[in-house]
Amino acid sequence: MERTWEKGDVIIFKADDDWLSKAISWFTQSDVSHAAMVYSEDSIVEMGASGIGVHQMVLSEGDEVYLLRHTSNLNADPLIQTANHYLKAEIRYDFPALVILAGLLIYRRIIPTSRLADITERILKNAALKVDEMIDDALYHSSEKALVCSSLVYQIYYDCGSDYQIIIENG
Repeated sequence: MERTWEKGDVIIFKADDDWLSKAISWFTQSDVSHAAMVYSEDSIVEMGASGIGVHQMVLSEGDEVYLLRHTSNLNADPLIQTANHYLKAEIRYDFPALVILAGLLIYRRIIPTSRLADITERILKNAALKVDEMIDDALYHSSEKALVCSSLVYQIYYDCGSDYQIIIENG
């Protein structure tokens, strides 16, 4: 079956066999591991370990993706312009947030007593803030913006105004 992508479509990649995809899938208890936005007929804009980039859309046989298309027929130009803004900005991949998120997702799988949960929550909140600051300081010595793949896609849509915003049900 021929896939037809349109500019602005959101592509959600199912986890594949590499260790990072498997880890993301396990931590989030989901079958997905990456998000990107269609930038042109054959390319996507995505956040990767080296930052934001436009890459050729390459799917191997057996690769599975979810395609999300906005329900109304909105002009994709604002989405591409906003993506261009982020491409020009020096935004890094938010590794510290990803590490903290993994810790919180592990905690989510533990069923503690209410007292233990309260204490652990306080510790985790403070520890997460401090660890994020320390890693940020040690690695980057700056306050530049950082994103992960799904937050980049969401932010592009969000920045285009209320007609473009992605509505997350029960979120």
